Amino acid sequence: MLFRHSLDAVAIADCIEAAVARVLEDGYRTADLYKKGLTQVSTEEMGRLVTERL
Repeated sequence: MLFRHSLDAVAIADCIEAAVARVLEDGYRTADLYKKGLTQVSTEEMGRLVTERL
């Protein structure tokens, strides 16, 4: 939201959102979104996974 709305950096926001979507598609979730059959990770690990996909 920072990049898209405050900094008007739509291309960067799109890249970040796509990276998050890929992590979610790969089945990773933090505790607040976890469901049986997925892989639960910490917030720190989720951040690392998103960064790797950027």
